[in-house]
This record gives sequence, C-alpha cells and structure tokens, in this order.
Amino acid sequence: MSRDWTIDTYVLYKAADVDYDAVEFLNQGLREKQRVTFDHERHIEKEYQSCLKKVQREKKGGGEALKKWFKTVVAKLAQKASGKLQKRHQRALEKLGFDRNDWPFVTVCSKTGSKKLVSEDSDYTKDVKRYLQLKMAINVLSIRDSLEK
Repeated sequence: MSRDWTIDTYVLYKAADVDYDAVEFLNQGLREKQRVTFDHERHIEKEYQSCLKKVQREKKGGGEALKKWFKTVVAKLAQKASGKLQKRHQRALEKLGFDRNDWPFVTVCSKTGSKKLVSEDSDYTKDVKRYLQLKMAINVLSIRDSLEK
C-alpha cells in the first residue's frame, strides 16, 4: 500500500479546532512517515501557510501543534508534482461547480501512488467525488475514513 496523501486545507482547519480525528490523522501521518503531496507551483503550500496565519491570529487551540506538523512535513515528508489540471478536467469540474482553488489538490493527488485525498469540504459533492473516482481514479475520503486506511 502506498503511503502518501493529498490533504485538503479543510483538515488543517479541523485540527486547529482540536477535532480529535483530524489531529489523530495528522499525527498518524507523522508517526508512520507518510508522504504529503504538494504542487510545484506552491499553491497548496501557500494555502497551508494562510491557514496557519489565520489559526495563529484567532489563537486556535491546535495552532502550535499544526505549525510543528507543517514544518516537519515540508522538511521531511513532502513530495511534489505539477498542479496544472488538464483542460478536459477543468471543463468538467467547472460544470460541476467545483472550486478552482481545489484543482491543484486533485491534480497532484491523481499523480500519487495511493490517489487518496482527504477532505470534508462541501465542494466535494457526490457528483464531484464520482467524477474524480471515475475519470481520475481519486478516492476522496473523510477524515474518519482516512484513519482506517
């Protein structure tokens, strides 16, 4: 089984709110040295950094732990791929109302060994999940389901 993940920023916000499953998922990834996928264009990294800044401003309970998680992942567990989505997927996902800001996440995920993306963001509707599974072989998992994989 491949040990890599694509992690939507939603999971980081949940961990900052001290959601047990989100915190455990991120910690499990560190313990098991699971890779986290970023895009060469740095969109994902910038989203993560923006999340960290917001969490620190709002003095969220899990902010410091999240900051340490991010530093460790970037230093030791990051893997990179291009985040440029093919035009045919762009058109299809636009028709489904999928947020453009999430395109780099699905693009890099499609290039990983596991093709596992963790998110509970409302953008990942049933239709979007079905498209991602059928056309890009991506499995979108909830935080709880990701703990069992």
